[in-house]
Amino acid sequence: MIFLFVPKLQKIFPVISETSLKGVFKTAPNVDFSTVKWMDGSYQEAKNNYLNDNFIFRPNLIKLNCQIDYSLFYKLNTGWCVLGKNNCLLTRDYIDAWTGADFVGYRTICERMIKLKALQDTFSKLGKSLVLVHAASKAFYYSDCLPDDMIPAEKRPTNFATYMHVGDSLGVNQLDLNSWFCALKKTSRELLYPKQGLHWSMYGGLLAADTLAGYIENLRKIKIPHPRWKDITHSQHALLADDDLAAMLNLTWPFTTETFTYGKMVCDDDNTRTRLSAIYIGDSFTWSLVDDNVFDCMNSNWEFWYYFRQRYNRGGSPRNAMSMENYDWQGAIDKADCIVLLYSAAILDVLGSGFIENEYSHYYPEKQRL
Repeated sequence: MIFLFVPKLQKIFPVISETSLKGVFKTAPNVDFSTVKWMDGSYQEAKNNYLNDNFIFRPNLIKLNCQIDYSLFYKLNTGWCVLGKNNCLLTRDYIDAWTGADFVGYRTICERMIKLKALQDTFSKLGKSLVLVHAASKAFYYSDCLPDDMIPAEKRPTNFATYMHVGDSLGVNQLDLNSWFCALKKTSRELLYPKQGLHWSMYGGLLAADTLAGYIENLRKIKIPHPRWKDITHSQHALLADDDLAAMLNLTWPFTTETFTYGKMVCDDDNTRTRLSAIYIGDSFTWSLVDDNVFDCMNSNWEFWYYFRQRYNRGGSPRNAMSMENYDWQGAIDKADCIVLLYSAAILDVLGSGFIENEYSHYYPEKQRL
């Protein structure tokens, strides 16, 4: 009887700390009583679903169940994550990018890169710069941690390697942070890519932004402000998205132990540097640069077009999205000094998210087919 009354006592005297669950899920809403719903049975079913999804201790018990499954059976209660070697969390789409399972074909990549090179040349004549940035990819960085049963017997062509080869042949402005991060893995004293996260670490993102600033400087023959960190500290407690994959496992105890690097972002600007108006089009790897305010340092004005579907801009809340459907994005392009495409290897099958094709049609309406 005491056990049955524990939830009621917890509601009145909350002495046990309750946690929240991470990830995307829906809980059943409460339902109002009505005679009609009572008679057809829908009220009872809806009320039962509500009580099942909202009873006290439910998040704690779910986490306990997830912890038992992982500790005893190495089972992850999420279909998105893959448990790699050495306590490394991976995802299937990034593994597919490394193995070449998502390869879209040489012809498709050539057509897209030819259009991108044409846009680059057009922008150059208009005084603008177009840069394609290849973000770090976890399966490439942690290729030694991939499960044996997911490694193909023969290496297949990959979107990343083909884009790099074709882009270099055409003279596309490409910044390969993926290969660079892999080269730094053994020598970096700081954590560039957490085993618990999907994206590069906050430190890795700042390093990527600083490298991008240097690339644009060389491209435009100017000096622009660089983001730096001061008051650097180390912590085993992850901030922001550094453990976003592990958080979605909803475990009771930490998935693994890593030392993260954090600091206060400062802008290296001596008032002789030029801030550009920039538009960034890309995937979720761009978020760490937005959240760390590095675009505010580098640019006089900036916009982030998330998958070319939602627009985020300087001023106001960075997560306050605006749909691209009713936005004069071509007018924004006309005012920008620099356009940056930032994509990870797992998203290269849809590089540009339609921007390249739409912009090519704008400047070359007579060349709808190459």
